[in-house]
Amino acid sequence: MSAVSGSPEPLRHPVGAPNSTGGRFAPVIRLDTEIDLEPASDAEYNLDATFEYPPIPRSFQQHVQFWARVPVPDAVIARVRIAYATRWPEWAQERKSEWLDSNPQPSVGRLRGGPNNRREWQEWQVRYDKFTAGLETERPRDLAPLIARTVIRATQMSYYAPQLPDVADQARVGRVRMAMGPDQRWTVREICDRYRLEDLPAVAFEDPGTVAGLNQMTEVDLIERLVEQAEEQYGYE
Repeated sequence: MSAVSGSPEPLRHPVGAPNSTGGRFAPVIRLDTEIDLEPASDAEYNLDATFEYPPIPRSFQQHVQFWARVPVPDAVIARVRIAYATRWPEWAQERKSEWLDSNPQPSVGRLRGGPNNRREWQEWQVRYDKFTAGLETERPRDLAPLIARTVIRATQMSYYAPQLPDVADQARVGRVRMAMGPDQRWTVREICDRYRLEDLPAVAFEDPGTVAGLNQMTEVDLIERLVEQAEEQYGYE
């Protein structure tokens, strides 16, 4: 028994031969000792993470390596392309409405006011046609299959960048260059500004092979769900 009540005596080795450790106190194992389980390398840190369940960003290099290499499921690519094609006409209409607010169409009454007013309307129509024709340059109507995977990687790399502990690293992510074709390397910011996948509903980035309840979702089901989310997100009716 210990001389101090409530403080058990440390364990002793069993008594043994002379000059052995018998009878001495055994090493004390302290259960409050901290153990660092963090993998030593970025590759190990990223190993078990997936597209839908990414790792917590811990450094610029680790974050960029993960999103540059993690497999993007084909099902996600297909769903994002459907969502993109659904969203583009809505976005184009929004841009047209913005343009019309700043460039109102001449009234019908003014068209009857003579050649000068008719010329004004014609000039307005030329400007409007030029603007609408440029929408596909501003944001392509289709997310082409050959670049869809890269665009999705860039979007996710940018989306999770604010989780990086260093603010400077968060900004650096936008300057990472990615291949968009032979001899074409765009920055993450350029890709995101051009395709704007961040305005697609979150369901578009879900893998039906891993999300509960979506395993049997058809393209029609997906479109219906995208419309529902768009109504909630953008106030469409």
